[in-house]
Amino acid sequence: MFKPLFYLLWGFATIVVFSNLKCEDESCELFFLLSDWTPAWINNSGATPEIADAPLPRQAFGIRLSAPFRDEFSDLTFVPDTACSLYPVHAIQTIRLWTLTPFDTLPAEAEITQRFMLRWENDGFINYVRMQANDGVSFEAHPTKSPLFELDLLMTEPPTTPGIYQFRVGIQFDSTGTALNKDTSFTLPPVSLL
Repeated sequence: MFKPLFYLLWGFATIVVFSNLKCEDESCELFFLLSDWTPAWINNSGATPEIADAPLPRQAFGIRLSAPFRDEFSDLTFVPDTACSLYPVHAIQTIRLWTLTPFDTLPAEAEITQRFMLRWENDGFINYVRMQANDGVSFEAHPTKSPLFELDLLMTEPPTTPGIYQFRVGIQFDSTGTALNKDTSFTLPPVSLL
């Protein structure tokens, strides 16, 4: 007689306990915008590219572009939560580079995009893309959990002679109508390449 009552009470208690537990999905999705890019020189001679001061070796020269994550609805920056997945509101469509100083046989203002390779991290994987002169590179940026979105532009065809060089970078998004994520073009300071 007590067994059925015990099972009935046990079943009722189990229902009460589990009905009060909420299974929460710890993951979330954050959508971000990019602006306020900061360039830095990098040395690509080691296992991973490292920020370095000039002068830099021509064969290992690169540019790191960093931008803070901005909320899609405000101008506020944020640090991503490690439980969240990050997605761009507008993906980067193309990245192009120009030399502002003569570069081997190229005159100043010549496009040199094809002399660079793009490197970025996506969910723990390192991606490399050869950049093309005509249409830049097209990809959707899914960054890792870091306070800054980062891209590395690694020079694969360095100038044949040492010297002082200067570059301009152009970033185009897949939409030009967003004030915070607008197309961007900026000139980098001169750099000494050995």
